Amino acid sequence: MQNSFSHLESSPRLARTLVLGVCLIAASAAAQVQLPQTRLLTVFPPGARSGATTEVVITGGDLDEVDRMTFTHAGITAAQKRAGDQPVANTFVVNVAANVPPGVYEARIIGRFGISNPRAFVVGSLPESNEASTNNSLAGAIALAVNATVNARAEANNADHFKFAAKKGQRLIVRCDSRDIDSRMDAVLVLLDATGRELDRVRRAGLLDFTAPADMDCIIKAHDFTFGGGAEHFYRLTVSTGPWIDFVFPPCGQPGTKAKFTLYGRNLPGGTAANVKSADGKPLEKLVVDIDVPGDAATRLRLSGRTHTSPAQAALDGFEYAITTPLGVSNPALITFATAPVVAEAEPNSKPAQAQKISLPAEICGQFHPARDEDWFAFDAKKGDAFWVEVTSARLGLPTAPLVIIQRVTKDDKGAETTTDVLTLEGSDTNPSGAPDFNAASRDPAGRFEAKDDGAYRIVVRDTYINRTVSNPALVYRLALRKESPDFRLVAIPAAPMPKKDAKNLEFSKPLLRRGETQPIRVIALRRDNFGGDITVAAESLPAGVTAGSVVIPGGRNVGTLLLTASDNAASFTGPLKVTGRAKVGDTEVAREARGAALVWTIADPSNEAVRARLASETVLSVSGVEAAPVVVRPADAKPFENSIAAKLQIPLVVMRRGDFTQNLSLKATGLPVLDPMPAITVDGKATNTTLTIDLAQFKLPAGDHTFYLASQTQGKYRNNPEGAKAADEAAKTMEKSAADLATAAKKAAADLATAVKAQADADAAAKTAAEKAAQAKTAAEKAAADQNLAKAAVDAAKAADDAKARAAAAATAKAAAQKTSEEAAAKQKAAETQRDQLKAKATAAATIATPKDVLASVYSAPIQIKLAPAPITVELGAPAGQVSQGAKLDVPVKITRLFGYADPVDVVLTVPGAVKGVQAAKVTIAKDQTQATLSLTAGADATAGDHKLTVQAQLKLNNQNLTVDQPLALKLLELPKAKK
Repeated sequence: MQNSFSHLESSPRLARTLVLGVCLIAASAAAQVQLPQTRLLTVFPPGARSGATTEVVITGGDLDEVDRMTFTHAGITAAQKRAGDQPVANTFVVNVAANVPPGVYEARIIGRFGISNPRAFVVGSLPESNEASTNNSLAGAIALAVNATVNARAEANNADHFKFAAKKGQRLIVRCDSRDIDSRMDAVLVLLDATGRELDRVRRAGLLDFTAPADMDCIIKAHDFTFGGGAEHFYRLTVSTGPWIDFVFPPCGQPGTKAKFTLYGRNLPGGTAANVKSADGKPLEKLVVDIDVPGDAATRLRLSGRTHTSPAQAALDGFEYAITTPLGVSNPALITFATAPVVAEAEPNSKPAQAQKISLPAEICGQFHPARDEDWFAFDAKKGDAFWVEVTSARLGLPTAPLVIIQRVTKDDKGAETTTDVLTLEGSDTNPSGAPDFNAASRDPAGRFEAKDDGAYRIVVRDTYINRTVSNPALVYRLALRKESPDFRLVAIPAAPMPKKDAKNLEFSKPLLRRGETQPIRVIALRRDNFGGDITVAAESLPAGVTAGSVVIPGGRNVGTLLLTASDNAASFTGPLKVTGRAKVGDTEVAREARGAALVWTIADPSNEAVRARLASETVLSVSGVEAAPVVVRPADAKPFENSIAAKLQIPLVVMRRGDFTQNLSLKATGLPVLDPMPAITVDGKATNTTLTIDLAQFKLPAGDHTFYLASQTQGKYRNNPEGAKAADEAAKTMEKSAADLATAAKKAAADLATAVKAQADADAAAKTAAEKAAQAKTAAEKAAADQNLAKAAVDAAKAADDAKARAAAAATAKAAAQKTSEEAAAKQKAAETQRDQLKAKATAAATIATPKDVLASVYSAPIQIKLAPAPITVELGAPAGQVSQGAKLDVPVKITRLFGYADPVDVVLTVPGAVKGVQAAKVTIAKDQTQATLSLTAGADATAGDHKLTVQAQLKLNNQNLTVDQPLALKLLELPKAKK
């Protein structure tokens, strides 16, 4: 596969064509606008170091009012960044506590439209930096220290360059995390020397191992396999001398034990040469460690780890192991739980004559190594011995396709050996989920073996990828031959919005309930060891205002639908959702909590693009306390609708519409396969109620309890946050009036200031004139000192001058006050106008957001429960037992109870076993609307004496279907004494 695509690396034009095609398909899918739900596409940087604080920027869809970011470890917290007192949109400050172990966690965001899909967030143990400059050339390479990580994004049609200094003899591990942390990037790494000469290359593996022959400067060139790029092509590049684990052997351990495991890898502290090479041709080291395998029940039921887990791995149980060193923490290795005593394969065993003798039960751990290796094992079994045979290899994330063959071995008198194949097992393409968004099909084979004869048997396991030419010791396997132990695991996936008719796109799950809305959660059962029982699934610890009935996944099926419904006044909520399945395994009831799952990227058409899905750390739920479902369909009565089989069942429905969602609804019954052929019912766009009629004569449901729901899709005009737009408009109008009032006040203050300025000028002029007059009077008085009149005039003039001066000072003070008032009024006016303009802009933006837009809405009814009786009557006998002698009669009173308004005649007949002779009764009819009759039983003179079990049978017609109801009658038939001869 790598070779067939390698030409793309040197053909950017072809790569651009492929990328453009994908983008066009994605754009087509995106054009089908759905009701908004919070979607998280990228978090950058996609990780941080333990004990560090970093600023991250998110991208996504429907990010309205997103102000929270959560993580799957309590030690990772986030707060929205703020500039002054204003939040910065889509930017968070993330703090990683020092005690958070390195690994891959999950981030989600929460906003008006609920909680988002998860995105990987990596916690590392090395110093980190973020790509901050253009480095698309050798000369522009960014310096990167050894034992450090850089977060970066690939650019379309370009490669990023990073330079580092290597020391002679250093074994450097260059790792690029991309697809395994939810990126769209499929990484290619090329190692160059300072002149640009290629030293090594790895395609699509993300790991490059290089030992420096001398002190030298090296350059790493990184790009996407198809030269794609953009925000969604993020990656983390690490250059390290720290440890790397390629694989662990054995790959499993018995729970509750302490066992020795051998780690194979590179730069293992204290490791020794393993004398094997990895698939990339590099020598591996080995290190033997003691590991405590968890034994508590809760851990044994989990797949506890912080790495990418594919759908095929969803049924595994296990834990992770990593090495911590001063140079960092290694990648984690998955160790699964063995189901029988562990036995390591012992070479040579690659031929039938070399078959390794084993005792059952056993969990054999081996390797498909070297290339084209096959391993043989021999065991004895007795007739009737039964074992479950299962290989685990592809589910460990390995490119293997195991095949198992069991042979019966016999020998003739001369010792000549004959073999007969008695069982062949290989992987299956069957997807237990039945849907492309979570394909849990596995290439690992499993099946039941039962010995038909005592004797010797051989089993061979091989990898059917026989075209593999490169030996890879990491291709390990578990071959279990264990006593059958039926069990199951569950995966829960909230439903995604239904695609437009004839569209094939897959969207992110929708864990959001609007008020009044019902949403399905698909629950997938992954059955083990022939478990075929019913599984009852329920949601636990639901928030107030949310209800959910249980659903039964019947034996023989793998998928059930759990329906969650929010009340019309439900309060806002966001939190984990616990889904648990319970079943009887033998005589024991077991409970299994469902694992979460998520689509990694939306897909336009699964037939043209690979679907990427994985397990999620948890299943989550949001409830909107501010938005109501645009269309609500629910049964008129929450109680079960009762009738009998074969009836025409009438189910009244209530339909509520909000806003402009007035299209006709086409409601299709979903959740009961027997109803799949039933045509959808159409509900008029103005109708507020309708009736669903199920002709049970045509769609034959057995007696008992059943639950299903109705599904539809409708288009309508959706207004996003109209109350917010109204509030913004009112706030803008209020500020408009306030600004106008302040403008009037400022205008008046300006006028008052002008008056004060004029008054001051007049007062200053008067003071000047008075001062001049006082000076003149003083001069005149001084010249005529004896003139009392002139002296008095001078005093009066001086006093008038002082008064004028005081008035001028008062005018100046008044002017200063008026000026201050005017300036303050002008400042308030300006601030109000600025705030007015801002609020107007917000109101305009809110109005734009709230502008009615055509959207598709998925509509699911609340659960519809029906309870079907075997017939529309019940039958009661006057006595369940009777006694009669040969030649006599016995009257049996028969009473029926009519149900569901059934009024037609009912025939009553007696059914007598063939071994009983001479007992009969004529048919009687209970007339229309009547409830009683007497069945007269006669016993012939030669009737068979003894205790007999007879049946009184009521026969009736309903909806042109014949129905019967049986009641047992215990009859003691007495033998008459024989006449003496």
